[in-house]
Amino acid sequence: MRIKRFEFESTQSRWRLSPVSFSDLTLLVGLSGVGKTRILKSINSLVGVSEGKSRSGIKWSIDFLDDEGRDCTWSGEFERLDEAELVHEQFEFMSDEDGLEKKKARLISEQVIVSGKIVVNRTSDMIAFQGTKMPKLSPHESVVSLFKEEDEIRPVAKSFSRIVYSYRAELVGFDRMFALTNSDRLAKKYRDIEAVKQSSLSALAKLYLADIVDRKVFNEISDRFVGVFPNVEEVSFAKFDKDGAPDFFPSAVYVRIKERGVQDFIAQKDISSGMLRTLSHLAELYLSPPGTVILIDEFENSLGVNCIDAVTEDLLDASSNIQFIITSHHPYIINNVSADFWKVVCRNGSEVNVVDAADLGIGASSHDAFLQLLNSDRYISGISACESK
Repeated sequence: MRIKRFEFESTQSRWRLSPVSFSDLTLLVGLSGVGKTRILKSINSLVGVSEGKSRSGIKWSIDFLDDEGRDCTWSGEFERLDEAELVHEQFEFMSDEDGLEKKKARLISEQVIVSGKIVVNRTSDMIAFQGTKMPKLSPHESVVSLFKEEDEIRPVAKSFSRIVYSYRAELVGFDRMFALTNSDRLAKKYRDIEAVKQSSLSALAKLYLADIVDRKVFNEISDRFVGVFPNVEEVSFAKFDKDGAPDFFPSAVYVRIKERGVQDFIAQKDISSGMLRTLSHLAELYLSPPGTVILIDEFENSLGVNCIDAVTEDLLDASSNIQFIITSHHPYIINNVSADFWKVVCRNGSEVNVVDAADLGIGASSHDAFLQLLNSDRYISGISACESK
């Protein structure tokens, strides 16, 4: 997948993103609170919609290349529920027996265009697939989900499974302790490195399986990690003893590192946040299949200076078959990404606009582009930055 253009509106929260285009690498910059994170979350919300989830009050249009390289446009709109009816979206993990009324938003309209041809067209009371009116189908489920087994829609649905949202500054909860909880079953399922890359598993889980199916790839990642942290001499995985793992975590494994001059390994739960996130990012870079879209919010969070340097370098050197859309405030990252890839985000009330750095005169001279950004009146104002060129 490659996202080319995106626009989004939430009538629920009175928030609108004007159309924005993306390249293979896009760095979103702007003052805190202008909407950078929300852009990533809006893109990621379509993953859930493509899987059949209902999302009250959103309206979207996204142009992209699908899993087969076809030009596609997917647009749609859900009705807006009132606040009292939104409980199902906030507590989706609860069952019907929990006594919550699970009213779901209905789709008002939806359309999928592939290579200039309307494949699916939906109105509030009708769905037409390739020009043929369909029997009554779920009004809460997107046509991408409903027709995901059809030849024309399957590559579209698969494309949205390629979106990876790296949003947490550091791993928390069980993810902080375990790389994988059912390693035995998954080791039997994924027998080669391509299958591992194509999976939807977490970065550390993929790294564990790479250690089993392709030591060369695992060693490349491990060596790169050791290059960032020269005091580390080994990266490996270990299983919990049967007596040490909870019953509901069959064959749980964790990553561990061994530092030079230190006898014992450091278990995953005790590895520093910067080290663990660096390892996770490196695994993402090396183990994502072509067509992956990686969304990274506040790229610098939990990364030390040495980590930022190395991971930014790898990101810039990554294959053009992976698309990155990232946000950052860190001058090192911003200065080391060409201003040609910057998108300056600014907000006027509930309206968010995104412009190229060149439109603000940034990057046109040999002066420090980051300082040009900081001194830009439109960047400083934040709200009025995109009102006029």
